[in-house]
Amino acid sequence: MILVNIFIFLLIFRIIILEKHYLQSIMYIKDNTSFIGYVSSYPEIKNNKINFKVKVIKISYENTYCYKKIKSFNVLIVINNNYGFKINRGDAVEIRSQIRYPCTSINGFNYKEYLFFHNIYGAVYTNQDNIYYLNDENLPLSVNILKNTIWEYRSCILYKLNKYLNNESYSFILSIFFGQRGELDKDLYQKFIDTGLLHLLAISGLHIGFIGLLIYRVFKFFLSKIKSLILSNIFLILYIIIIAPSASSLRAFLMYLLFSIYFISGKKTIGLTVLSLSSIILLLVNPYYIFDLGFQFSFLAVCGIIFLAQNIKDKLHKIIPDKIKSLISVSFSAFISIALLQWAIFKKLALFSVISSIFMVPLFGLLFSILLILIIIFITTSINLTAVLINFLISIFIKCINLLNNIPPLYLPKISYYLSFLLLPLLIIYFYIIDPLIFKKIINLKIKKLNLKKINEFK
Repeated sequence: MILVNIFIFLLIFRIIILEKHYLQSIMYIKDNTSFIGYVSSYPEIKNNKINFKVKVIKISYENTYCYKKIKSFNVLIVINNNYGFKINRGDAVEIRSQIRYPCTSINGFNYKEYLFFHNIYGAVYTNQDNIYYLNDENLPLSVNILKNTIWEYRSCILYKLNKYLNNESYSFILSIFFGQRGELDKDLYQKFIDTGLLHLLAISGLHIGFIGLLIYRVFKFFLSKIKSLILSNIFLILYIIIIAPSASSLRAFLMYLLFSIYFISGKKTIGLTVLSLSSIILLLVNPYYIFDLGFQFSFLAVCGIIFLAQNIKDKLHKIIPDKIKSLISVSFSAFISIALLQWAIFKKLALFSVISSIFMVPLFGLLFSILLILIIIFITTSINLTAVLINFLISIFIKCINLLNNIPPLYLPKISYYLSFLLLPLLIIYFYIIDPLIFKKIINLKIKKLNLKKINEFK
């Protein structure tokens, strides 16, 4: 109870700090004319426009270009897609355009609130002629180091992949390995939604787990378990820096890290403890992650697997192989845990996804591992055959998605968004309280019938 109170206190304190920073930033936005900052996110193409975040560190008013240093805050930059325009994360820039308050609503979607939850307090709609590159002296030391090492290496990797892969393969790789879905074909993206396999595109526990375990197993051939775990975590930290991190990917990484810490320290733990700790850390970093759909889907799905998977597995027929039982129980428990949330958000349910996930998730895991190895080989050796294999394997997987898309989802009437969060607690109550009581009554009835039968036989 004491720990819960401490967490609540820290959470409230963190919210107060963020709110104070936001109000201060709003004052800076008023009547500004230009600003200086550095690119704090990876540029992404959305709706034929280039989007990226800039951390504002200096600001000017009344077209004087006399800059005043301020407490930094993030703004969203949106420019028309010009293929001659190049900008990278970490670039120091001067932007001679006014920062505006974000639009409150776009087609009924609260856009201003969405940006606020992602620590973005202003928006700039401009063109490349108003963006001027500055030297690296304006960058913080940590940003300067990352820009000239990891971020630059990432740009080289993407340039090489974009050059040799077709558009479909490149956008797919960009999505599943780098967390950027902006360049993915809209029709293909919709097919992933309709088939209930959208989670394969979002970097989450599935992707982080595959990469972590793959690195761990490689090092385990010639190192101890503990050393292999430490190295796999170091690689995952570098990977998190390379990708566009989301709430779901950070949650997955923290869970992997916490499991490793418990294992190295020799202490036992359970999945619920690790999930709770990772969620607490995330919410203390940004309390508004709780409103992020990726965080909600990820948290509910993992909770469902932790609480329900074993119960469902125990109810499956003994004739089914154990590995198939595990796949069925994990897929079904994750599906029913997020079913109402999917219903509330998309107004439809891909019921067949429970069955398709049994085949598609292992297939995706195999594809993901092979693609990761092929990409490493291609980047290090430049063998063109690997690029051909990457294109071929991705085309086969997308054909499978197209085939599954022929099974239509179940379209449903609109339900309350908040109602969707009641499903998991109700399922837990059923599986842990109601179902054992029903089972107990059935056993008692069977015992009574058996006793009556014995009495009749005795008579």
